This record gives sequence, C-alpha cells and structure tokens, in this order.
Amino acid sequence: MHGKPCELFLNIAMGRVGNIAFELHYLGFYVDDTEAAMARLKEKSAAVLQRGCTQRRGFVYMDSSRVGDATLKLIARR
Repeated sequence: MHGKPCELFLNIAMGRVGNIAFELHYLGFYVDDTEAAMARLKEKSAAVLQRGCTQRRGFVYMDSSRVGDATLKLIARR
C-alpha cells in the first residue's frame, strides 16, 4: 500500500507538555508550518518516513538517525 491512502485505526497512549508531544516510539513537536519544519530537518539529513493526517491535523514522521538517532514527529497545530 506504499504511496496509497488507507484507513488506520489504533489505540495509542500519548501525552503533551507545552509544544512537546510524546509516545513511546518518537519525539513529537507541534509546529505552525509542517512543510517549513520538514524542510529544515531535511537540510540536516533527516528523511521523511511517513506523512498523513487525522481528522484533526496533519503530521510527518522524520528519521533523524543520521544526526540524533531518533524518530521525530512534526504535528500541525491546526
């Protein structure tokens, strides 16, 4: 299904402290402009792993293992 829309249903435990969101498998950051944030991370050699949106907002998972060994999630504020 790579590159094709699909429906996804899952239960996840997550939290938020200010502009930082967390789950067990990534560091998430709420940003005003996901495209600009994604471009800045790409300049630092991070690669896009997955992009999508929920009913509430868009998100981008980024692989930053070349510079920090973590998966980052950019979450649109709106």
